[in-house]
Amino acid sequence: MNAEVACWRLIGAVYARPGVQQSCLLLQERVQADIVVLLFGGWLARCGIALSQDAAHEATALVGPWREAVVRPLRAIRVTMKSSPLMGRPEAAALRERIKADELAAERIELGLLVGWAASRWPQTGAPAADLVATNLPLCLPAAPDAAAGAALQQIMDACREAIIEYDSGINTHYLP
Repeated sequence: MNAEVACWRLIGAVYARPGVQQSCLLLQERVQADIVVLLFGGWLARCGIALSQDAAHEATALVGPWREAVVRPLRAIRVTMKSSPLMGRPEAAALRERIKADELAAERIELGLLVGWAASRWPQTGAPAADLVATNLPLCLPAAPDAAAGAALQQIMDACREAIIEYDSGINTHYLP
């Protein structure tokens, strides 16, 4: 399995944990967090890579144009459709599901950019380091979180640490190369 697939699976495993989806949505709303970049910070911790502020800005700048031109517009359409009175029509619901799938595909392309960038920046990785989650994830936010967003970030960091610890103990290795 290549690094991009493994990273996508780790992100999925973290996102699927109880409360993480809601925490991610809160961070998107409160601090305009790019959740792909945020969870990629967890992947880097899994690879034993500590982010610096400069590297976090570089990663965000790399994917920013794609996120703004493709990911956010798809998300906006999907969210707007959710409250439309036309959603009772099967063809509208099916269209919304296709847009959701396209949004996920766009996020996966964004992740591919990040994984390629990391591979060129850090050709050697270290041992998985769950403690790096607390360093990496806050650096991936565009602004300091308020109390509610800080609690959401903590929940996501805990989920990332748990996923890395599971890997280290051999409990759940299906998402790693």
